Amino acid sequence: MPNKSVTYYICDVFTQSQFGGNQLAVIPDAAGLSDVQMQKIAAEFNFPETTFVLPVSEKAKQAGCDFQVRIFTPTQELPFAGHPNLGTAFVLHQAGLLAGERQQVIFDELAGKVAIEFIGDGKEALRYQLTSPESFSRKETVDVELVAGAIGLSANDITLENHQPVVASVGLPFIFVELNNLQALAAVTLNLSVFQQLAHPVHVYAKQANQRIQARMFAPMLGVNEDPATGSANCALAALLAELDNSESGQFNWQVTQGVEMGRESELFISAHKNNGLVTSAKVAGHCVLVSKGEFFLST
Repeated sequence: MPNKSVTYYICDVFTQSQFGGNQLAVIPDAAGLSDVQMQKIAAEFNFPETTFVLPVSEKAKQAGCDFQVRIFTPTQELPFAGHPNLGTAFVLHQAGLLAGERQQVIFDELAGKVAIEFIGDGKEALRYQLTSPESFSRKETVDVELVAGAIGLSANDITLENHQPVVASVGLPFIFVELNNLQALAAVTLNLSVFQQLAHPVHVYAKQANQRIQARMFAPMLGVNEDPATGSANCALAALLAELDNSESGQFNWQVTQGVEMGRESELFISAHKNNGLVTSAKVAGHCVLVSKGEFFLST
């Protein structure tokens, strides 16, 4: 007989349609679960990420946080991720687990404070918007031939007009690679023996007209060969593109499509603000839909 019953919710993030976007499992009351149990539950779901909501510490509460949130892939814990934050805020909001009339919720995570805003005018579904927990940082460049080999392309498929393959982060580092066109993006095929030489997940993208971008993200080292929607990567991409823009100051906005090749099309709304040459904030927003609710029965 089980000793403990744990309620979970499953939602799809960065979509307005069930079975699109990025899957997320949320445990809204994870008090009493051990680290080992959390990791095993995440592996059992085998989604890109699973989140566990815990009471906030007194120190974090004084800093304005509402909950502690821990994020697990099937193989390890992460300090920060995008769609898990939006989906967790959505579940807590829609399930009536937030006290009072709320316009935002603030999580305490390994990467720091993460604020999620609820954005809407009452005429359409709410968007949930995340502000990056860390300042944007652009780090080392990565050899073009190495990256091309890891993603099964020719170096000629990678454009260097705006930037070399480069590591950048707003809480979780990624290697950003701009491709020449959508044909190259669709042709990406992982070469795992080469990919293991890379230190970070790879986010590839191709620009389109009207501030639109199509992207793919690969993180086999995290147990996620491909992710249908990656808020943390696209948030950092907004900051990177804003930094590279010739304008000294301004607000920059893009709409990103991801997950097309996986049959889970996702839409992400990303933005960054720049002042006197410095990126001062980066945000990612999207819709969420509830898919199911259930229970885990734990014997230990």
